[in-house]
Amino acid sequence: MLEEQFLTSDLGEEEEEGSGRQEEERRRRRRRRKLLPDRSKAARNRANEKLVDFIVKQRRVETRLLGVIGGQQQSKWLRWFLAASRSVVDTYLEDEDQLDQVYQYLRGVYDTAPLTAPCLADVDRIRLVLDVLLPEAIIYAIAGVDKLSLVKAEDKYLKGPCLSKREREEFDWMIEQQMKMKASIGQRPAH
Repeated sequence: MLEEQFLTSDLGEEEEEGSGRQEEERRRRRRRRKLLPDRSKAARNRANEKLVDFIVKQRRVETRLLGVIGGQQQSKWLRWFLAASRSVVDTYLEDEDQLDQVYQYLRGVYDTAPLTAPCLADVDRIRLVLDVLLPEAIIYAIAGVDKLSLVKAEDKYLKGPCLSKREREEFDWMIEQQMKMKASIGQRPAH
């Protein structure tokens, strides 16, 4: 009778371990399963390519940028830049090649501007391009390409790119894995 109790309790533990193993195996299979590519990032890159073309090739924002650099046009981004002690750059463009192309163009516009406002005499050129000219250019490009008002274009810029459900899930999973790794490192006994 006593042996039967031990056998049944051992079987119960094995079943629990087995179901845990099965669940873990199902999770692994789901992760390994080949998914169709998520097209949303490619679609954003194509849309952003139109913005880059509008800014760099068509030069449709150059007049605005020169006005900001020369001090003839007001810029909320320039006011924030001059008032802030440190910057946070939200680039909107995800593709590094696109971002580099726009950055190089904007740097060239700044370097060759015939008139520079006195308040820009001693500023960091890189920060100025990233914190002022980049948002100005992208917002004006969004307005021009998507045929939006500047207010709506700025709202779209500030919201940033829309991520797909899968991209959010992948990001959440990645954060979860990093947290598990940190937790396991924190639980290791010190030697």
